[in-house]
Amino acid sequence: MGWNYPVDYSARKDKKLIAVIGDSFIEAFQVDADKNYPFLLRGKLYPDYEVYAFGASGAALSQYLHMARYVDRHFDPDVLIINVVHNDFAQSILEFYSQKSHFMRVSHEKGKHAFVEIPPVLSGEQERFNKIKRLLGRSSLFRYLFINLRIADMLTKHWPGGYFEANVQPEEVRSHEKAIYEATDYLVRKIKEENISRRVIFVLDAPRQAIYSGSLNSSRVLWMHEMMRKICAKRDVGYIDLTEPMKLDFAKNNKRFDSEIDNHWNAYGHKFVADIVYEYLKGRK
Repeated sequence: MGWNYPVDYSARKDKKLIAVIGDSFIEAFQVDADKNYPFLLRGKLYPDYEVYAFGASGAALSQYLHMARYVDRHFDPDVLIINVVHNDFAQSILEFYSQKSHFMRVSHEKGKHAFVEIPPVLSGEQERFNKIKRLLGRSSLFRYLFINLRIADMLTKHWPGGYFEANVQPEEVRSHEKAIYEATDYLVRKIKEENISRRVIFVLDAPRQAIYSGSLNSSRVLWMHEMMRKICAKRDVGYIDLTEPMKLDFAKNNKRFDSEIDNHWNAYGHKFVADIVYEYLKGRK
C-alpha cells in the first residue's frame, strides 16, 4: 500500500493492530526495512498484535493527525503510537512554516484563541515538480557536499541565529513557545478525541547530540519535553520520553543511536527504541 515496510497490509485478518505514525524516522530509509523499530516491535508482539508503520519524510505533528485519520479509515487500529521529533512542533503551524503545503498544517484563527486546519494541497514546491530540486537531487556532488560533508550545517553556524540543536534553531523556536504549546495541545487533543476508544502513545526523540557531548543539562530544547509531558498528562495519553533511557544507555555502552553522517536512528537506535516501547507496552497493558 505504498509504505516502506516488509509486511502486506492487506493480510492482517482479525489480529489486533498497533499503528506507528511518524516522519522519516518511521519511514526509515537509513536502515533495512526489517530493521526499523515498528518491525522489530512486531517481532516482540506477534501474533498477539500486528504492527504497521506509516512514515512520511518531512511530515510534522499536524500531518500525523491527518495520517491518523487515514489509518482510522483504512485499518481501524487498537493502538496508535505517534513518533515525534523536535522540528515537528513549529513546522505544524502555517504562520511559522509556510513550506510543504502538501502536508496539513494548523493556523491561528483570527481574533480567537483557536486553530483551524489547513488541508494539504498539491503544490509545485514538491521535488517532483521542481526542476531545480530534481536537478540537484540527481547530482552526486551536491549530495556529497550537503549530506556527507554537511556543508549547510557548517554555514548555518556562522549565520545570525544559525545555531542548531535537535534539527531546530532553539532561540527562534523558543520565541514562539506560547503558540507552539497551544498548537501542540490542539493537535494532541484532536488525536485523542478522534481515537477515544484506542490507546494513544506519543514517543519523543532525545536531544542526542547533547547526550553525546555531555551537555544535556544545558540543552535548549528540553522545554519541549516538559511541554509534551504536561500536554500528554492533561489529555490522558501515553508519553515516552527517550531522553533519560538514551542518556543512561550511552553512558553505559558509548554507542551512538545514529551514524556520523545522518541524524536519523541507525540499526542500533531502532532496536533500542523498539525495546523501550515494548517495555512500556508490557508494563501498561
